[in-house]
Amino acid sequence: MPWWIWLVITIAMFVILGIGIWYVITHALRALAKVSDVGAAAGEKLSALNLSPSDNTGIHEAPLFTQPLEVATERYAEAHSRVVERKTNKRIAHMRRWERWKHFND
Repeated sequence: MPWWIWLVITIAMFVILGIGIWYVITHALRALAKVSDVGAAAGEKLSALNLSPSDNTGIHEAPLFTQPLEVATERYAEAHSRVVERKTNKRIAHMRRWERWKHFND
C-alpha cells in the first residue's frame, strides 16, 4: 500500500479516538451532575432526620421494654384492632363493589 493510505488511516484513527474520548468525558460529566443531584437530595432528607434535641418538642417516652407488660399488651391490642378494622372495611368495600358489578347490566 502507498504511504498516503497509511497516513489517512492513522489520521482517521486519531480522529475517531478523539471523538470517543470526547463522548466518554461528556457522558461522565452528565452522570456526575445527576449523581450529585441525587446526593444533594439524599443529604437534605438525611439532614431532616437529624433533629437536634432543642428542635424536638415531642414528649420522650421510656422504651417499651422498660415499661410494664400491660402497656405493651394494650398497644398490641389497639394495633390489632386497627388491623382487623381495616380488613373488615376492605371486605365490605369489595362486597359493595361486587354487588354493584353484579347488577351493572340489569
